Amino acid sequence: MAQFLKVPTTSAAGVVGETLIPISHIGGMVATNTGAAAAAITTLVITTDTSATSLYTVVVSAPIVAPATVATRQADMLASFSAALTANPGGVVSTVVPPLTTAQAPLAQGGGTANGRGPQGNIVVTAPAVRSTFVSAIFTP
Repeated sequence: MAQFLKVPTTSAAGVVGETLIPISHIGGMVATNTGAAAAAITTLVITTDTSATSLYTVVVSAPIVAPATVATRQADMLASFSAALTANPGGVVSTVVPPLTTAQAPLAQGGGTANGRGPQGNIVVTAPAVRSTFVSAIFTP
């Protein structure tokens, strides 16, 4: 397990930054949502074991695009951080990948060739995957 989680952020104004969270001091994580439907903002609060009031607040941007829901975005946010916690064993930094907003769209794979299995080889992607961005990662002592 790495020693730090790196949370890359990009604000609405285009300011790019990153926050390093020491893994050894993570006491727990809770994801919540404010707002509804596509405009919901998902927030992850990471409590630390150093004091009852010390925490990191990480906010991921809207929109939530169907078929995702507010509940799945919340679960995806927790899954992103959980995956980063177990990634990079023996390393120093593990980067958190933001939740997926829109999955990539491959070209439809149907029959139509002589063997009935569709095209072979490379699969053409008609729309790339789009990920949300973390808009802030703030530490409150």
